[in-house]
Amino acid sequence: MLSETVTTITQNDVLPTIVNQVSNSTVWLARLFGELVTDWQGANYRVPVRVAKKTNGSSFTGMTPWDTSTGNNVRYLEFTVQAYAEPVVIPGIQRAINAQAGDNQVLSYVSEKMDEAREAMRDNLGNMFYGVGVGDDFDGLEVAVDAGANATSYGGITRSSYAWMVSTEDTTSTAITLALAFANFDNVSAAGDEEEAPTIGLTTKTLFRTLETAMNSQIQAHYVSTAISGYNKVSGRTPKGELVPVAELKGAAGFNAISLRGRPVVPDDKAPSGKFYWLNENKLEFRSLKDDTLRQVSMQTEVDDISGEFTSSPIQFRDMMKSINQHGEIGAFLIFGQFVNKAPRRQGKLTNKS
Repeated sequence: MLSETVTTITQNDVLPTIVNQVSNSTVWLARLFGELVTDWQGANYRVPVRVAKKTNGSSFTGMTPWDTSTGNNVRYLEFTVQAYAEPVVIPGIQRAINAQAGDNQVLSYVSEKMDEAREAMRDNLGNMFYGVGVGDDFDGLEVAVDAGANATSYGGITRSSYAWMVSTEDTTSTAITLALAFANFDNVSAAGDEEEAPTIGLTTKTLFRTLETAMNSQIQAHYVSTAISGYNKVSGRTPKGELVPVAELKGAAGFNAISLRGRPVVPDDKAPSGKFYWLNENKLEFRSLKDDTLRQVSMQTEVDDISGEFTSSPIQFRDMMKSINQHGEIGAFLIFGQFVNKAPRRQGKLTNKS
């Protein structure tokens, strides 16, 4: 035990970074804010959808007249802009003390507050995009990939009105198996059509480990030795439906993935307990509304972190402004837009699994 004299006259060594002890990884957010970002256009975003097949085509002989009746088989899903703000508050006194510290300054106070806000936003949004879109929240997977239990309507259309509005969900309380995952994959796919099949599976670490164990022999054969070569990876910018060797990420953060039906399956700390999702990312997007008075920024953080980075994102920043009646500055990270599922029938999930 050090004496009080020693601890008083000896300067402590402070690690010049902040170790994240709060947030966990969020693969789905990395995908949504990476590969799936598109630009918002118009007041509301409308997705035209065909709700029924044209039925007046028929065989005929001779001069038999054709049925030339017309029908209105097109509707639209409609989505409105939602918004999220993560304030950055810099008290003037604290900033001044940190700025004059010179060589004794371990970290920039402003940079740390920026990173703290980025990390809090990433953690909050990681939960939100698995959620049900309560209040002013963005829609999450639990409302976009649903059979009606969480949301009886989606995009302004009642789910019970059309079979294509319903996602395939297995709610039986049982252990997850490869057979269950494959059956759900088949149910949400169009046979032989790459565009109409899932591109990624997301699940919890517990269910991932169960599937990993079930595939043990295949994993050993495919990856040779995970202790030597490592698992293949998925990042926010990996092309849809692909998983790549870690070297191809070129230093970007990535997440371990195994392959089922040739598609990456990835564990996500934010995935709800007992759930597995098959997502067709060709039908998913985050429609991002840009404000030209704001600066677009990335989500890369200076804090030691494992939760991935976003080299391109819908996140914008309102520059720091001095408070009128306080000594300090306030800025904000801002996001405008909405998560959109254009084809609910092409998404599926398993729930209540162990």
